[in-house]
Amino acid sequence: MNTAAKDTAQPWERAAQHLSVVLESRQGICAWERAADGRWYLIQVVPTLFPDEDVIEIRWGGRQRPPSRILRLPLEKTGDTGSWSRDVCRRRYQHGYHSVYS
Repeated sequence: MNTAAKDTAQPWERAAQHLSVVLESRQGICAWERAADGRWYLIQVVPTLFPDEDVIEIRWGGRQRPPSRILRLPLEKTGDTGSWSRDVCRRRYQHGYHSVYS
């Protein structure tokens, strides 16, 4: 059974699991890059002065340039972190980005 589930798994699901863990643990970074044009996309949890109010920072930009856009959202806006993570990772994959793992 497990083998069949792995065969039908989407290519972005591993990244979605990683992003979900980052959001739930409130630490870490998820990064994607598009090799064709050097574009990158990064999500990380940024602590604030208030312990219950962490912020998700989303950045994207191009090769060897500062971020062209920075978006900050309260972590609570993600609601169901698993569902939110799958949506983000699926869109990154559809736009030609691939996860970067360190």
